[in-house]
Amino acid sequence: MIPRSLFSAIAAVAVLAVAACLAPSAIDQVVAFAQTFDPSIGLLSGATLAVMFPITALSEQQLRNATTPRQGALEADRHVLFDTATYVDNTTTTLSFFNTARNDLTLSNANGSGQLQANNWFRIFRVCVDFLIDASLSGASNEVGALDDVQKLILVGRPTLTLTLNGKSRIDGIPLSFCHASGGAVGAVAGSWTAPNAVQVANNNVADDGFSVGGAIIIPPLVGYSATITWAAAQDLQAGNVPVRLSLDGIRQRPVS
Repeated sequence: MIPRSLFSAIAAVAVLAVAACLAPSAIDQVVAFAQTFDPSIGLLSGATLAVMFPITALSEQQLRNATTPRQGALEADRHVLFDTATYVDNTTTTLSFFNTARNDLTLSNANGSGQLQANNWFRIFRVCVDFLIDASLSGASNEVGALDDVQKLILVGRPTLTLTLNGKSRIDGIPLSFCHASGGAVGAVAGSWTAPNAVQVANNNVADDGFSVGGAIIIPPLVGYSATITWAAAQDLQAGNVPVRLSLDGIRQRPVS
């Protein structure tokens, strides 16, 4: 059996070779076909994307058509739906998302009703989880700190994620470790100064495609949706209470305004 990493590399090269010969309008179809074998194929390097999507000038009519679609049509844009809930140290075993008003646009851009507005649609392509933990200080004689906190939140506590749409589970209790971070510092920095002598910064893996669903899950307008993270047991964190941000990255379609 071909290892998945090798297959992905071969497939990515094949996609690039084919796409380089096609018009931009046909490239998406090639990538979509390749993603049926490996969803990560579409997340290619900047150099690869530069070949697949070269910078070309559009005609004035093409620009007008793209920016002034016909009345009643839906426009599409890249969008992220996100919501943040607080993990209470030594207490929380379940967090729910997208069904509570947060009243803070830095914590959530969901409206708290658990539904999209009328005539709004959202195609989910990936799911990411971020633990909003600041850098920590610790001594040499223990393991406590940001790295240890993330380890507990993502592995030790055995958390699972469920996404519910219209009363039906669409992501059904997957390990939370599949949902990587959207970005942030990775690793640890240590010094030789007097204790505390270690500085830790951490996030949930590197920023990649997270848990990819490739647009297969679509949230329709005015239909209930929510997500839940469940831990096997409450975790003892050095950081205390930790904000947990769940993000749905995808394409939003809505009426032309």
